[in-house]
Amino acid sequence: MENIIFQDEDFAIVEVEEHKKGKYVRYLPSEGKFSVVVPFKKTMGKFVYLAKRELVLGWDNHPDLCSISLPVKYQPEVSAVHALKELTGVEFNQKALIHLGVCAASKRADDTFYLFSMDLSHFEGELDDSLIWVDEKTLVEALDAQLVTAVARLKYIV
Repeated sequence: MENIIFQDEDFAIVEVEEHKKGKYVRYLPSEGKFSVVVPFKKTMGKFVYLAKRELVLGWDNHPDLCSISLPVKYQPEVSAVHALKELTGVEFNQKALIHLGVCAASKRADDTFYLFSMDLSHFEGELDDSLIWVDEKTLVEALDAQLVTAVARLKYIV
């Protein structure tokens, strides 16, 4: 049985009786569900991946490489396409998404991440200033576990 011991408009601390009253954090607006999309393109025979430079307060005081993510409001696929449209201004076809499975954020939160990718090799539009194309060597140094996991899974598919 779950017992909410603290809650504000965004987060709750939940206690689970069946697990020796262990506690975890839940993001309330999406019930802990997020879509992550890591687009790629092949250029000069090598893959590069689209990442976002974002200040993550819990990590450090400078922008870090992160995945493009958005809380799930309806379906994970819809949120992934919406996240891309928000940053590029282009409406992408949901059927072009490459499903990469699901992963958890940590053992201390019930966040669930639905991982996707999309081939943007032919995309020539403008990108949001926070976005950057990065190679694998740069990407694997990222702190964002969902970014690294999505690319690792994508490598088995493409």
